[in-house]
Amino acid sequence: MNENKNDDEWKEKLRKFEAGELSPSESEEFEVELNKLEVLQQHMDDQQEEVKRKRKNKKPTKQLNLRKTKWKLRMEQIGTIIAAFLLFTIISSLLTNLFFMTGDRQVLYDDVVKRVYDITKPGISISGSSGSISPYFTKNDTYTIDKQVGSGYRVMGELSTKHFFSRLFVEDKYVVDSAEMPRFYYLNHEIPEKKLNNEWSALDKIADVSVSNVYITFDQMYSTEDVHNLFNDYDVEILFYPVDTGGEDALNYDPIGFSNEPMWLESDWILESETKEGNESTASYAAPNFEYGDTEVLQTQFMKVLYFLNDYSKQTREINYNLRSKVLSSAISYLEEKGVKHYGAVITGPTSEIMKMQGQEFIHAIDIDESEFYNWNK
Repeated sequence: MNENKNDDEWKEKLRKFEAGELSPSESEEFEVELNKLEVLQQHMDDQQEEVKRKRKNKKPTKQLNLRKTKWKLRMEQIGTIIAAFLLFTIISSLLTNLFFMTGDRQVLYDDVVKRVYDITKPGISISGSSGSISPYFTKNDTYTIDKQVGSGYRVMGELSTKHFFSRLFVEDKYVVDSAEMPRFYYLNHEIPEKKLNNEWSALDKIADVSVSNVYITFDQMYSTEDVHNLFNDYDVEILFYPVDTGGEDALNYDPIGFSNEPMWLESDWILESETKEGNESTASYAAPNFEYGDTEVLQTQFMKVLYFLNDYSKQTREINYNLRSKVLSSAISYLEEKGVKHYGAVITGPTSEIMKMQGQEFIHAIDIDESEFYNWNK
């Protein structure tokens, strides 16, 4: 109530001031009050402008800042992960190369794969090694599986291996395979005459136009030199000398033996020359001299391969389970005591030439592996 009364009095006084009805002393006093009001008004206007300026320059809302912060953290995490992955790749690549290159592991592991095929697959060899060392502790190799029939070779399939450090994983893919695997027979088992006649009859029908691979079981055990001499007068090639390793069970699995060429290991190669240019060096190696028919060298290398594979028994077993350490150790002990003897041979040559052996006393049984059109050029 008092506030409304004061407002009315002030308004009446302002009217009289504007109309000039106030006394000089009252007008001077009222003018001082008006000046005070102008200063107050100016101050209020300044405050209002300051508020407007602050609102105009205000930063984005707190919610928008949080969103940007989250994306920034995510990008930093992704960058950290990528950097850690690249660092791991570089370190693992260096360690992988160091592992496989130290002690010629790369060459030795390659030898294991090839030598297993040499001693268990008559007439079959693996060639090439289009391999690579990956950054992540692995070495991958791919081999071609070839089979000799007569003087020709054909691709049977592909063998892929993967080493994780020294652990070996194997996968072989045959594109061509025999419907029925040929075999050797026990020396003390009688072979039905009909079975023998059927085999010889099948060879006779294609004798003039083909070459053949034949498994021959002998009438008794022969030395390597004796086996070589048995076929010396025939125009054929001995592809495989199966070795007696003790016990009849040996014939139920892959035969163990060797071909007519020495199985050289990495340690057998002879350094011929070596050149150095700065920090790089180039070496040339050659295989030891070998004369065809040197059966002593064949036997020596065969035994060296058995010792070698037994040293790498875990990898050998992965390629051929029948060559696990127990089997290899038993075979080595037997051969060291009894010597190398053969119960048969795998031969290849013109079918007509093989037919000349029919009726020979040293042949206990034959089993045809396969035949091809004539390609003989030995």
